[in-house]
Amino acid sequence: MKESYLKIFFLLSLCLNAHGNQNDHAKNMTMSKELFGNEIKTLFDSQCLKCHGGDKTKSSFDLSSRQGLIAGGDQGIAVIPGNAKESPLINYLRHSEEPFMPPKEDKMQESSIKLIEKWIDLGAAYDLSLIHISEPTRPERIGDGGVGV
Repeated sequence: MKESYLKIFFLLSLCLNAHGNQNDHAKNMTMSKELFGNEIKTLFDSQCLKCHGGDKTKSSFDLSSRQGLIAGGDQGIAVIPGNAKESPLINYLRHSEEPFMPPKEDKMQESSIKLIEKWIDLGAAYDLSLIHISEPTRPERIGDGGVGV
């Protein structure tokens, strides 16, 4: 009987721990998305997207979307969401590992790199893609009162 209580207690604690981790993940992703919208988006737009965004993606590394960020490029994976310490992008930005980013220029300010580290540690969430491609418009059907398809 005592073993049954211990098993139930163990299973209950596992469930509560898993639920807590899900809450932490959701909270981290929300904070990451806010940090992206408030800081990271501007950094990427001003310092990274001219070479790593949209149609122009040097080394096949596209920062214009989270999917491109996670996929990495010719150098392999650049970012490990939740783990900035193991994400090569941070070393590239600090010029402690090649390829230095940005190349042939001074490294990004340390305060900016720390923001990117925090964003990666929180999950590297995007609020929107950084390159907006407009959807093609569909023509209106004749005879439906002007309501589009």
